[in-house]
Amino acid sequence: MGESVFGILRGLISGQIHVDTRPLLIGVGGFISVCVLIWLVSGIWWRAMGYRLTAEEVVHRQGVVGVRVRTARYDRIQAVDIVESVVARICGLAAVRVETAGGEDSVIEISYLRKKMAERLRVEILGLLGGETVGAGRQDAPSTGFPDTEPDSAVAAGDIIVAPIPVVRSLVAACLSGWFLFALPTLIIVIIHPGALGMLWPVFIGSLPSTWNIIDNSWRFTVRREGGEDLDITYGLADRRRQTLKLSRVHSVEIRQRTLWRLTGWWSVRVCVAGYGVSEGGGTTKILPVGTREEAVRIAVLLSPLTAAEVEESAQPEGWTRPVLRSPRRARWVSPICWRRRAVTFAGGPGDDGQDLPEAVILHGGRFSRRVSMVALPHIQEITLETGPVGRLLDFASVKMHLVEGPVLMVADNLETEDAVWLLELLRRRRLPVLATVTELR
Repeated sequence: MGESVFGILRGLISGQIHVDTRPLLIGVGGFISVCVLIWLVSGIWWRAMGYRLTAEEVVHRQGVVGVRVRTARYDRIQAVDIVESVVARICGLAAVRVETAGGEDSVIEISYLRKKMAERLRVEILGLLGGETVGAGRQDAPSTGFPDTEPDSAVAAGDIIVAPIPVVRSLVAACLSGWFLFALPTLIIVIIHPGALGMLWPVFIGSLPSTWNIIDNSWRFTVRREGGEDLDITYGLADRRRQTLKLSRVHSVEIRQRTLWRLTGWWSVRVCVAGYGVSEGGGTTKILPVGTREEAVRIAVLLSPLTAAEVEESAQPEGWTRPVLRSPRRARWVSPICWRRRAVTFAGGPGDDGQDLPEAVILHGGRFSRRVSMVALPHIQEITLETGPVGRLLDFASVKMHLVEGPVLMVADNLETEDAVWLLELLRRRRLPVLATVTELR
C-alpha cells in the first residue's frame, strides 16, 4: 500500500498522471460553505447561553428552540475546575466546570469565557461555597463575570504540596510504563532482523494512547493547598486543567509503584473522591502521577487518617512491616507470585465509643508492581465475603470493601476463612457517618 501511494505521488509530480481539479475545487468550496453556514447558525445558540450567581445557587441557561436551565446549589458543589482544551487555549478561552454530588449528568460547564474571567468566576464561586458573599447588595443580581484583570496574588499563592513535575521525569516515566516491557523485545528483534520492521507498527499504535495519557496528565503537574480544606491542582499538556479538590471528599488513598519505576524510585498516588469518577470528563483522581517516595508519603499523610509515623510503621509502600492478617501458604496455588506480599494491617487506636476498633485499614499487595492502599473505617460503604470453588476446597476467602467509585480497590485476598470471617465481623462494627434528618434537610 505504501509503494502504491508513493507511486501515485511520483506520477503527479512528474506529470505522468493527470487529475481534473475542477471536481476537487467544487468539493472543497462546498465544504467551506457548509462550515461557514454552521458557524453563522451556531452563533445564535451561543448568544442564548448565559449564567448567573444567586445567593443560593449557580444557574446556567442554554437553548433557543428548547430552553434548558440547570442549577447547582452551593452546598451540593464538590469542585469548581477550569478546563482549557487545545482549541480554547489557542483562542485564550477556558471553561468553568462545576461538579456536584449528583449522577452522571450532574455537571454544569460554563463555556467559553476569557481565561482571566474564568479565573475570577472560579474564585467567586469558591468564595460563595465558603459562606462568603462577593459584592454586597448584589447577591440576587445576574453575574456575568469580572473584568479582564490579573487574578489576585493570594490565588496563586499557597503552600506547595507537589512542586511542578519536571518534563524530563514525565517523559522518562512514560517510557518506563507497562507497554515498554512489550516494545523492548520487539525493538531488539527489529535491530537484529531489520526485515521485521512491520512488527513495530502494531506495538507503536497500541502503546501510543497509554504513553500520551501519562505525559498529558503529568505535564507540569502542581498541587497547592488553598486554605485548610482545598487542594488546587493544575496539569496538562494539550488540555490544561485547574482543579479544586476538597480534602473532606477523599475517601481512600493508594500509593503505587510500577515495575520499571523501581529503577528510579518513583511512585504515584491515586485516590477515591466522592462525586468524582461518575461523569465523563471529571477531574483527576491521580494526585501524584509520578514523584519521589517523600512526595508520595507526604500526600498520603495529608489525604489519609494516618500520621507520618503511622505510615512508616504500618503502611510503608515497599511492603508490609507489622501485618495482622496474611494469606496462608496454600494460597500460592492460586497466586504463586504475590501471595507472600499480601497483608492486612490496622492503624489507629480504639474508637471513642469504647470499642476496640482501628482507625484505618491498610492493604499491601504486589511483588513487582508494589502498592499499598488505606481507608478510614467510616468510609467503607459495604463489605462482601467472597469465596469460589477453589477457595472452598483450600479453605480461604476474600473480603471486599466497597468504596465510592474510583480507582482504589480494597480487597483482602485469599485469607484463611476463619480470618476472613473475623475481619468481616470487625468491620461490621464500624461507626458510620450520621445521616441528616428530614428536619435538617429542610
